[in-house]
Amino acid sequence: MQKKFLDNFYDVLFVPEHAFDDLNNNPNVKQGLRIVVFISILSYLLHMKFPSDIGAIALTTFRILALSFSGIISWIIFAAFLEMVAAIFKKNGKLKELLTLTAFALAPWIFLAPIELFRTTNFISNFVGILLSLIVWLWTTVLIVVSVMKAYNLSLGRTLVLLVLPFAGGIIAFNWIVGFFATLGGILGV
Repeated sequence: MQKKFLDNFYDVLFVPEHAFDDLNNNPNVKQGLRIVVFISILSYLLHMKFPSDIGAIALTTFRILALSFSGIISWIIFAAFLEMVAAIFKKNGKLKELLTLTAFALAPWIFLAPIELFRTTNFISNFVGILLSLIVWLWTTVLIVVSVMKAYNLSLGRTLVLLVLPFAGGIIAFNWIVGFFATLGGILGV
């Protein structure tokens, strides 16, 4: 089981097309859960100051546990929300596949740890660190788009609509709510 997890992880980094096909056909949410927890903890550890006393150690431990839980909840809500939006395309029913694929799409984040070594006071090395971090972010974003495409068997255009639709709907809903209360305020003379 462990070897298969590492094989999947490696394949997502270096042969993502094959890996996503395999993971889509054989989804493993437990393996995805490991990645989400690991990336949640890693993201915190990269930017924390190491605690010096027992109280700070306890607080750091609590933060790590809370961030792990928060990462899991965010991952599940993201997938569940996409699953609801996918119903528009009559492609829903792929939650297990989507959870697995989107978790493995986070795999490039492991490179942020060594990239942080570039982030020093030297302008050039800091610039290189920022550039490499942006590349990892873009790589992860592309893998998330590909994972959604694979999970729902959508074209790139439909996948982008699936991903952008919630943001557009949120902006329209916010605009409508503000307009509603502004009109109501005008009617009431406020």
